[in-house]
Amino acid sequence: MKSTLCLLFVLIVSVFATAPETFDVVFQTSQGDFVLSLNRTWSPNGVDHLFDLVTAQYYDINYFFRVIQSPTPFVAQWGINGNPSVSQKWNITIPDDPVVVSNTVGTVAYAAEMNGNTACCRTTQLFINYGDNSFLDKSGFAPIGVITQGFSNTMKFFSGYGENPDQTLIYEQGNSYLEANFPKLDYISTARISPDFFIVTFQSSAGPFDITVNRTWAPNSADRFYELIQAGYYDSNYVYKVIDTPIPFIAQWGINGDPKITAQWNTSIENDPLVVSNTIATVAFAGDIVNNKVINRNTQIFINYRSNPQLDQYGYAPFGFISYALTNTYSFYNQYGNSPSEQLYIQYGNEFIEENYPKLDYIKGAAIQN
Repeated sequence: MKSTLCLLFVLIVSVFATAPETFDVVFQTSQGDFVLSLNRTWSPNGVDHLFDLVTAQYYDINYFFRVIQSPTPFVAQWGINGNPSVSQKWNITIPDDPVVVSNTVGTVAYAAEMNGNTACCRTTQLFINYGDNSFLDKSGFAPIGVITQGFSNTMKFFSGYGENPDQTLIYEQGNSYLEANFPKLDYISTARISPDFFIVTFQSSAGPFDITVNRTWAPNSADRFYELIQAGYYDSNYVYKVIDTPIPFIAQWGINGDPKITAQWNTSIENDPLVVSNTIATVAFAGDIVNNKVINRNTQIFINYRSNPQLDQYGYAPFGFISYALTNTYSFYNQYGNSPSEQLYIQYGNEFIEENYPKLDYIKGAAIQN
């Protein structure tokens, strides 16, 4: 795996911050998000170093400067900071790790120079294995994690420049070199560690409320929710299904006002095991029931207005709970009940709701608390 020649003398450093045994990093890119799940048992030195790099926001505005899709899908590579002084600061060789898992599709490893038949000098550059590249194992390229969400987005990265971007010039000139000469390259906007606990404040027409997310309850749900919040997906969403008669049941939202955006996010997430029951104030992803199991969980979420343990058997797995101002959600307009058509809302967006159900409450915006 080609990397750049070292630009300055570097020391092998053996002491890094110790990362959690497992954690996820959410990469926001010009082609959509992907989630990299890290496992420290695979590559402890590599994972510790990545933890430091992400914490330092090193990968923000990094270009995918080497994307090889032909003649067969191979790799997408990044990891040179847009600021040459920052790249130099982090140009530190980390100790090698043994290869524990193979370079299969979707795994991610550090790029490195070749010293004979062996990879050496891992610093900051990473690559995604587009194909089964297990032939790299014998050279010492040790995967540090695997993409668990959004791999299809990574396959969209522009590959027309092939090997042409000069890594030495990227190190010397930073992003200005790439932007002037290779303007179609895709890039990372931000890379952030996905927290196990985070709080989202929703501003609604009925007042604010908070959802506290516990990733240990439902990791797939929590990760998707995090991505949707970061993307501003829930802004101007109507709470179109509010059922609290004859007894309180749920309030549901999650169809974007723009049908194109709804379609963009219409990808189902894997089901989570049920860790906690659907008790009052818990929040879970909605979906369709097929063969007594929930499927097609993508963007819609609901608040349990009461304890609904009957939902547990279908696999509706809560990922958080209303931790502030549940009473505000009780004020959502409920007289339309189950009447608004989900399919017409998806097809026509907010225009359908505003013409036919003008009294519905709505989400103004949602943001993760710092």
